Amino acid sequence: MAGGCSIGYGNSEYGIFNTKGLELVNKSNLLTAYVVPIVEDNNEKYDGTGYVTALKLDEVNPKKIAKQGVEEALSRIGGRSIPSGKYKAILYNEAMVSLLGTFCGIFDADAAQKGLSLLKDKEGEIIASDVVTIVDDPLLDNGLSSTPFDDEGVATYKKEIVFKGELKTLLHNLKTAYKAGMIKDEELWLRALQERNNVAHSYNERIALGIVMRAKESFYDMFCELKKEIDKNWL
Repeated sequence: MAGGCSIGYGNSEYGIFNTKGLELVNKSNLLTAYVVPIVEDNNEKYDGTGYVTALKLDEVNPKKIAKQGVEEALSRIGGRSIPSGKYKAILYNEAMVSLLGTFCGIFDADAAQKGLSLLKDKEGEIIASDVVTIVDDPLLDNGLSSTPFDDEGVATYKKEIVFKGELKTLLHNLKTAYKAGMIKDEELWLRALQERNNVAHSYNERIALGIVMRAKESFYDMFCELKKEIDKNWL
């Protein structure tokens, strides 16, 4: 058993560009610090972890993360195994993260459509206790994986995957959304995304207004159909 401490910093910039005019860029930076103290009781050693993720150094409080690590180590003193059975339990947040990480793949729509997920055709059904709500929030402030767009260049948004035990939606890309009937014309959606991007990167008001007018003429019916589909089958 080894204790220690560390601090690290990294930054990244990535983008999506294609020959159809898509030009998206996102920048991020992250600082992490952790400490692993070890306490000893009756010749038994116990460790704990205190950590923080931040954007800049002055957001790191060494005393606070050290206290967090020591308290976790002390909480393990006297811990023991118990017989198998059904018990009421309080899950430590880190344990819940690990548990959810193990099962996160079942929410993938591509896996479900291929029959590789137990959640295939389960949208709208109760799959968990009513105390369970799972939210996908790609726009979370200072989130570890927050991003304004996905790998296809589609704008991200906050969504409920599970609400009070009910499976609201799986995690889709354009292909799986098309197969699920959530969008009717994949190529039309790709054109809409391109026009959206053109507006976001246009610095000429006349050109931007022209793009908006073309988009309204081309995609208005599509978005109306999408709203009806969501209201009827997904909310």
